[in-house]
Amino acid sequence: MVIAILVGPTFIAFLRKNEFGQHIREDGLEHHATKQGTPTMGGLLIVAAATIAFLPLSIYTIPALTIFGTTLACGGVGFLDDYIKVRHRRSLGLRGRWKMLLLLAITVAVGLAAHHQRLPHSVFVPVADFSVQLGPFWYGLLFLIIAGAVNGVNLASSRSEPSRRWP
Repeated sequence: MVIAILVGPTFIAFLRKNEFGQHIREDGLEHHATKQGTPTMGGLLIVAAATIAFLPLSIYTIPALTIFGTTLACGGVGFLDDYIKVRHRRSLGLRGRWKMLLLLAITVAVGLAAHHQRLPHSVFVPVADFSVQLGPFWYGLLFLIIAGAVNGVNLASSRSEPSRRWP
């Protein structure tokens, strides 16, 4: 966090100077025009800061490396999406089906790592103090967790009404 806070303003200035900003379609919604030029590829800073902290401070166990690899892979998907937007100077980046296929590939890799660690395919319900065996549905849950985390920022920041303010 400290790395991101210290380097953030310089990195954002670099993105603005090199015009790595959001491109908005002219025929789009009027309130989206305010997003024109908003720096994109900010995830690079977050992934770089996490990597700089992880490498010297982590104990390189399979779970830690799985989480680190998942972070890098998901960051790579986000980078590819932003790169396509910037490179082609348009608001459309990586197509949704390709994002989902890449996230599916990441899920398969995480599933293989979990299988290698012999993790149970169950979910513990703490209130009732029991586990629900998911069997093969565990992989579907894993995909939903990974895809939901990757798309969480987009889902949280989208608004249907331009005048609506969140408390």
